[in-house]
Amino acid sequence: MPIINFICSYEVEVVHSLFQAHCDIAEWKFLPSLLLLQDSHTKLSTLCHTVPSAAALSPKEVCFPIIYLISD
Repeated sequence: MPIINFICSYEVEVVHSLFQAHCDIAEWKFLPSLLLLQDSHTKLSTLCHTVPSAAALSPKEVCFPIIYLISD
């Protein structure tokens, strides 16, 4: 399985968990939503430690989108 497929499927699982947590909160189901939020956090942490950062992949300077460069 290519790494990009792994990352995309993992991100889809995280987004699904977050949407489910949102639905549970709307229905006043706090414990299930808390467990889903914790699961999403765990998956994102695992993904961050598994996939190398953008700085490690390319020696070029990281470019930020223009929205982050605009000052007040």
